Amino acid sequence: MVDPFDYPGLIGFHVARGLARLHVTEGSIPAGSLSYIRETLASAGFEGPVHGLHIGNYVGVSLAYVTQVLVSIHPESRVFAIDPNIPHRGTSNPQSHVAALLAACGLKDSVVILAGFSGRKSVSNDGVIFDGYDPLANNASEISVENVLDSLGAVLQGNFRFALLDGNHEADYLRNEINRLKRLLAPDAIVVLDDVDEAWAELKTVFEEVRNEEFSYVGTDGRVGILQHRPRIATG
Repeated sequence: MVDPFDYPGLIGFHVARGLARLHVTEGSIPAGSLSYIRETLASAGFEGPVHGLHIGNYVGVSLAYVTQVLVSIHPESRVFAIDPNIPHRGTSNPQSHVAALLAACGLKDSVVILAGFSGRKSVSNDGVIFDGYDPLANNASEISVENVLDSLGAVLQGNFRFALLDGNHEADYLRNEINRLKRLLAPDAIVVLDDVDEAWAELKTVFEEVRNEEFSYVGTDGRVGILQHRPRIATG
């Protein structure tokens, strides 16, 4: 068994399966940021199950960690994990590694894996070539279902009290994800955006934009930014 809060253990699990330590480490949210998310959720005062959304799984390091956080709040919490399961950072079929890690952490009953794009199809790896794999040249063969957030929104409105967005790194794509996310969120839901730092200036701009609308600012550790959903109340 792997302790989901043992960050080196999570990384080491994948290294033992043959994945490159550099890719797993650089492709995952760092330990300090995950601890920051954990502290924020622990202080949110949630009662009962805390169902969450996790967009962008890679090999499941942050997914296992935050799922354990939510299950620690209430054992019936569930996380819906969205990822198209296309090659990422030189890893083919990353979902197989996600499933293996969840099983090793004792979390396979707490996660619903949805293989698809949160919105429209996008280019993998943000267009960057890893280990000789060219995402632009291979884009036509990267096939998965699309607009998963819209599909969830058709049946599960207002059910999610947590969301972590760590998928596509285009600013407009993130804006669309947030807009599609709104009807899925419960009032006061905690929303985490990854990579809202100087390395991804466009994503940092989105984080600053949306916190002036239906989301209030909770904080940032310099890597992840945290918001709280504050939906408008219709008047009339």
